[in-house]
Amino acid sequence: MQSSGYGEQKLMAGKHPTDDEISSLLNTPHFGDEGGELPPADPITVMQLVLTLEQIRPYDRNPRRERNPRYDEIKESIRAQRGLNTPLNVTKRPGDTLYMVEAGGNTRLQILQELWDENKEDCFYRIHAQYRPWISESHVLTAHLVENELRGEVTLLDKALGLQDLKTELEEEAGELLSRNEFMRRLKEVGYTVSKRQVIRMQYLAERLYPLVPAVLQNGIAQREIDHIRDIEKAYFKFWCHQFSEDRAEQFQLAFGDILSQHDDAWNLDQVRAELDQQFSELSGLEAGQVRMEVDALLYGGQHNTVVSAAPSSDDSEHSDDTGNTSPQSATHTIEGADSPTQNDFTAQSSPTGQPASAPKTSGAQSSEQQPQSDSNTEISQVIDQYNGPSDLKSLRARNLILALQITQRNNLSACIHPTRVGMGFLVDLPETPFSTCDKSYGTGADASRQFIWWMLMGACEVVHGSGKAWELSNDRARLVLTEEMRIYEPLKQDGIQGVVKTVGLPTPLEFIPHQLLSNPQGLDDHSFRDLLLLLENCRRLRLKVGDPGDMRLWDTA
Repeated sequence: MQSSGYGEQKLMAGKHPTDDEISSLLNTPHFGDEGGELPPADPITVMQLVLTLEQIRPYDRNPRRERNPRYDEIKESIRAQRGLNTPLNVTKRPGDTLYMVEAGGNTRLQILQELWDENKEDCFYRIHAQYRPWISESHVLTAHLVENELRGEVTLLDKALGLQDLKTELEEEAGELLSRNEFMRRLKEVGYTVSKRQVIRMQYLAERLYPLVPAVLQNGIAQREIDHIRDIEKAYFKFWCHQFSEDRAEQFQLAFGDILSQHDDAWNLDQVRAELDQQFSELSGLEAGQVRMEVDALLYGGQHNTVVSAAPSSDDSEHSDDTGNTSPQSATHTIEGADSPTQNDFTAQSSPTGQPASAPKTSGAQSSEQQPQSDSNTEISQVIDQYNGPSDLKSLRARNLILALQITQRNNLSACIHPTRVGMGFLVDLPETPFSTCDKSYGTGADASRQFIWWMLMGACEVVHGSGKAWELSNDRARLVLTEEMRIYEPLKQDGIQGVVKTVGLPTPLEFIPHQLLSNPQGLDDHSFRDLLLLLENCRRLRLKVGDPGDMRLWDTA
């Protein structure tokens, strides 16, 4: 019989081998391979394996970047159990010699290595694993994200960066950019459902905030604060477009980002906003207080007296750009403007000549002495609220906020007003320094007027209410809206209303309010008087829309 090598040569030459030559070829191990051993092949289906530590490596693109907060607890559990109580999921990249953690398990693998190094016990060295055939890089990355989500052990930053990494990987595999909706659809296909609002939040965090304030994000930040920062950026961008031009959007990006990055070491959002107000004041020529008032109106009311280009709405719902972009210049839409309270209340009224009266031009930075006096009597006589703007809760609250800001701007109390999405739309904080008249319930002079205005606004915002002849704290409402950062928080918490009285004094007795409003014009300038009446009327409108004063629906509904 001829050798199998000869048979192979005949086959290669295209000649037909004899029966004996075919038999010889079939009986030759591996068709002539002298080694006689097949190279190891990876399993083609899910199966159980027993592997050693040297055969498994951690997943090198693990979404978790921070140490597992339960690391020590997990280690003690594995030590007590003398190994894992569930198999470790592994896979293998094409061409790799080592198995790799497939869906979570990096922490457990690291702990097993530590315990083996410490004890050299075989229970930590040999690992029961469940092998899953390789599918794709995006599949493994998604599996780790899902596992971390199920265990609830991943930080907001890690999740955001993991989703960003996954979107990049999916785009590389698809050979094209994915829209936000397509990205969400693909996530859903692999069992990882994320809402559109979450995707928008994560993209903003990873793409916009992380390059600017990495330390702030690594230290931990609440989801609602990320949303608030994004809303703030959009509001300042709308203001910017109104003052300048959308063509200067890149300049806005740089200015906003520069101020944020300066606060990475010591984060204080109030300070960030103060610096934004100052910088935009220098660029626009407006007073910083006026900038804040305009931006707050956009932030909490979503309205402006001019049609401007703006970023998508806060939830980027059906009107959002479907490319996944989230920067302020990524999309534009028209803001249907509702005039500011000053314009809306007076431009439609008739002047003594029968022609439409022009809106009184006021500035938040002007004092009462600087206000024009020639038309004051006409204006006061026309304080009949002919408001015909939007009557939804959000719009009415925004109007309250603007009116309260206008009043306090003129009376050096602007630091006392805080916006809120519930209740009357604004909250009243303690002034930075006590009033000089705080030991009196009624007096004269500038501080007496400020004391009167403070209590009128405090009553209007409904955090306190009158009971007989005394003021009492509305505890249910206060708990909903007051925060520890507010100056009024601790005094109210410790001593109730009496803690507040130490700084602002007692409210004006009811019998003196007519005198303070009507018979003492030096105590309250004409424009503040007008805005106060409009504010009270609008608060009344808002309250009647919802229910009686004891009804909490106004405070439960944003």
